[in-house]
Order: sequence, then structure tokens, then C-alpha cells
Amino acid sequence: MTYNYHLKSLFIPMLISRATPLAGITLVFALVAHKTSEGLAIFAYTLALFSIISTLTAMCLSATGNVIARPTEDTSSAQDIFSAGLYVSGLAAGIATLCSCALLAGLHYFPGAKNLDTSAVAGLASLYIACIPLTIINTFFHLFHESSGFASACSRIKMVSITTGGCLLGGAYELFSPGYFLSSAIVFFIVTEAISFVAYALLSHRRGFHFRPKYHARKAMLLLKMGVPIAVGLGGQKVYFYLLNERLAALQGALVAQLSVFMTVAGLLLLPFMALSQAHSLFVSQVTGSTRQPYRHGLFWLVMLIGALLIFVGIAGKLLLSAVGGPVLEASPAFFATMACFLVSNGLLALNMGHLRGAGDTLVPQLTVNAVIFAALVPVFYFVTPVAPDVMWYMSLQSGALFCIAVGLGGRICWMSRL
Repeated sequence: MTYNYHLKSLFIPMLISRATPLAGITLVFALVAHKTSEGLAIFAYTLALFSIISTLTAMCLSATGNVIARPTEDTSSAQDIFSAGLYVSGLAAGIATLCSCALLAGLHYFPGAKNLDTSAVAGLASLYIACIPLTIINTFFHLFHESSGFASACSRIKMVSITTGGCLLGGAYELFSPGYFLSSAIVFFIVTEAISFVAYALLSHRRGFHFRPKYHARKAMLLLKMGVPIAVGLGGQKVYFYLLNERLAALQGALVAQLSVFMTVAGLLLLPFMALSQAHSLFVSQVTGSTRQPYRHGLFWLVMLIGALLIFVGIAGKLLLSAVGGPVLEASPAFFATMACFLVSNGLLALNMGHLRGAGDTLVPQLTVNAVIFAALVPVFYFVTPVAPDVMWYMSLQSGALFCIAVGLGGRICWMSRL
């Protein structure tokens, strides 16, 4: 199978599977922003804090697709991988729930929660905890089925669950007061994950996959060997994002709301890069020789996507920002310049991380990302503050740091591939 044919068959379904939930999240943030800007800061802070746990645990299974795609004897039985993955995801869900409850109990020690409203944060968090186990198990279901020939089915499941949740949320927007609507926004996640869980379970049954009590240690260790470094890396990024929210909450509550709007818009625009990264990673997993040519093809498609997205931002960026954030964040020249840099740096980083993940190299890249973030970015954010605190200043620094990381990882790929 050629690279272009592989990309053509997977890119659109993977893009839809990632675009649909993010569209749902964007809808949630947009409705909260238009309903209450003060509530947006509390809502964003709660998700930033508790998503650390869900990311750390769910991403332990993030290499499921690569494991299935690898042409080795370790991945000869999809049923064994299915059973082992469910075993690990169930265990991870239990651990995540316990950790989330412990975090909720100690919430009054967090300065950001106290600066915003500890009781409001605790109320939202107690609801969000209910969807964390479902999120973790659904992550495995999705990656397993998507990477084993059912990407289109997974995209349909995402569309149905998000559409249903979005309709219910739209009704809540019209009927409820701002305080009750914040709780409804959290319930949106519970509803969508519950629908997805039922749909994935039915898809598994239809395909003949069932959980078998026998513990397949070999398959489980293979999943964890590749997945745990990714989880630690992404978890570190979530910790960084929480620390940034904590810092902004201490400076000015409105900055937390502005950051959430910026990241929501950026998340939408980064979707094509995420789909390209995953499709590219699966192709690299199937390559037994040099990965020189796939990487060059990936860079070509990355440049095309960056060009198309920059044009789109120039034409429709103001309208998109207004729809997502309302009056929370201004569509200034600084916003567009920062967003362009953010897209370029994150796009290159996503491709390089996907390539290395496909090659089985997950530990060093994730350690590199976290080392730069915590050794360089966090100290600057906490000890260097502009006279007038500005979200664009923080995002520009982050973009520069991520671009340097991406270039370094590109050098590692070149060395490994002998380009």
C-alpha cells in the first residue's frame, strides 16, 4: 500500500472522529462563554485540573493502534489484544476514579480554586468524575476498532453521541440559568461518553470480540510499554496547562477565560494535524525498513495543511473567534500572528511525534517535551510577567518552545532514518 493511498483511506474518517468530539467541546465552551464569562473561567479551570488524571490513565492505551498495525508475532491475535486492552483500561479506570476523588477531597488547598470559587469548582468536578471511567474505556474501544478497519464506524459513533449531547445542551442553554447551565455542560460529557460506550460495546459484539477473563500479560505489557511513555508525556503537558491556568487565575480571572477561548479555537484548527499524525503513525508502524520516504511524504502533506489552515484563519478567523468566545477574546493582529505560530509549531510537533511513535520510539520524545516545558517554560511563566499580563505573550512563548522541540525531534528522525 502506498503512502498516499493509505492517507486517502484513513485521513477523512480519522479527521471526523477527532473533529466531532472537539466540535462538541467547542460548542460547550462557546455556549458557556456566551452564557457567563465568569462561569467559563471556573469551567475551564475544573477541566484543566481533572483532565490531568483522565489523560494520564487513558493515554496508557494510546499505542493500541500501533500495536495492532505492527507486523510482528506479538500482534497476531486481535482477540488477545482486545481482552488485554479491556483488562488494562478497566484497571486504569478504577485507579483514575480513586485519584479523582482524592483530588476532589483536597481541592481547598489549590490557590486557583480558592481565587475562583472552591465550592463551584467542587460541584462541577463531582459531576465530571462520573465520566472519567467511561472516557478511559472508550479510548481503548475507539483506537482498537479505528485501527483494525472500522474507522468509519467509529466516526459515526462519535457523530451520533456528540449530536445527541449537543441537542440536549442546546435545550439546557435556553431553559436554565447560568449556574445550572454550568452543571449541564458537565453532564454533556457524561451523556456522550455513555452513548459511545454502548455503541462501542455493540460494535465489539458484532465483530465477534468479547472479553475473556484470561489475562494476556504479553499483550498487556506490549500496550503499556509503548503507551505509558506517551501517557506520561501528555500528562506532563496537562500538568503544565494546569499550572498555566493556576498562574493566570492568580493574576486575573479573565485571563483563564481568554486562554480557554484561544485553546478551543486552536484545538479546532489543529484537528487536521492530529488526523495526519495518527494516519502517518500507523503507516510507519507497518514499514519494516527505512522510514525515509514516509517522513518526506508526511512533511509534504503537513506543509499543504499548514498553508490551507493559514489561509482559512486569514479569511474566517475573526468569525470563528467571535462564534467560540463572544466578547471574551479580541480578534487583534497579535491574536492572528500568535495563532499562526501556534499552528506551525504544533503541526510539526504532531507529525514528528506520530512518526517516532510509529517507529516504536516513545520514551525519549516524551521526556524531551516535558524537560523543555518544565525546565524552561514553567519558570518563565511564574517568574517573568509582562507589565500588563497578556495571554498572547504566554502563547507566543509556548509556540517558540514547541517549535524548538519539533526541530530537535526532526533531527532525531533524520538520524534514525539516515536521511
